[in-house]
Amino acid sequence: MIGSDDVVLLELQKWVGNRLPILDYIDIGDELAWGEWTIILYRHDCTKCQTELGRYQEGARTNADQRIAFVEIPPYGPRPPGSDSPDPLRRWGSLKNVKNWFVTTPAIVNVKDGVVKE
Repeated sequence: MIGSDDVVLLELQKWVGNRLPILDYIDIGDELAWGEWTIILYRHDCTKCQTELGRYQEGARTNADQRIAFVEIPPYGPRPPGSDSPDPLRRWGSLKNVKNWFVTTPAIVNVKDGVVKE
C-alpha cells in the first residue's frame, strides 16, 4: 500500500510473500487471516466485477472446498443476490470506509494464513 493518510493505492503485485496489508481494514479480516482464501475486491458499480462475482459464485458450486471472500470497496451499494448466505466458505465483507482506496477492480488475491500467495 502506498499513499497518504487519506488516499491509498493498492499494489497487489507487491504483496506476494507478505501479510495482506489490508486485513485490518476488512470487516471480516479476522476470518481471512486463517486458512486459504481467494479474496475478490470489487465495486458494486463495476460491470466487470459483477461478471467476476457471478463466475466465482458459479464455480463455487463445483469446487465446494474453496474458500472465497467477496470484499466490497467503498462507496458501498446493494449486495448481490445470495450474499446473505450463512455458508462459511463464501463470505461477504467490506473494506472499511476510512480511506480513499484505489485499485483496479475486480482484483483477486490468494492468501494462506493471511500471507499473500502468487
